[in-house]
Amino acid sequence: MVEGLDQLIQAVKSLKSAAPDEYCAFWWQTWATCMTKAEWSGWVQAVGSVAAIYASAKMVKRADQQERRRVAEAEEQERKNAVVTAAQLASAGLLALSRARIIAKTENHDKTLGALCSIEATVTTMKSINFSLFTKYTDLEPLLRGLALLSASVELGAKWAAKMSHLPNAGHLFFVISEPLDMELGEVVIVLRERAGLPPLQRDSDIVKEV
Repeated sequence: MVEGLDQLIQAVKSLKSAAPDEYCAFWWQTWATCMTKAEWSGWVQAVGSVAAIYASAKMVKRADQQERRRVAEAEEQERKNAVVTAAQLASAGLLALSRARIIAKTENHDKTLGALCSIEATVTTMKSINFSLFTKYTDLEPLLRGLALLSASVELGAKWAAKMSHLPNAGHLFFVISEPLDMELGEVVIVLRERAGLPPLQRDSDIVKEV
């Protein structure tokens, strides 16, 4: 009997010594906080993997946000450049129209036609602008008005040119009938230059220099 009890005690001791050592977090002796080295290693690897996945996701998201911001900034800069180009072209067209009107008063029809031809070249260039860049109606509306007014100026100049040899004081007549276009286009140019952040156009001094 005693011998059997000794054998049982020895068996329990051998089982206990065979069990792997456990390490407890913060020395809390509970089943939830005590694990073997292998178990702790597995948990550390799992937590590390989750942390790595989270960090990678954050990096990808940040890179995507930066790329979206870069694209948006590039598109905005392209839009601003288009607004500036439109304002400069409209200004050039206005100067050409004003120049043509002043020259017409001198009855120098050849120079008047030359100035009108430069308006037509301006219209052609304006039509090549990428209108889809004008996402704001406040930018697109004056551009379309300016283009329409310049086109009307070219058409009016063509009609005048066809009749100038048969009309007395043809240049003065063109000066008078083109005045409404000149005034309205001047208002459009003011708006476009404000949208583009350009200074006001010194029209009179620029024309005097070139006429």
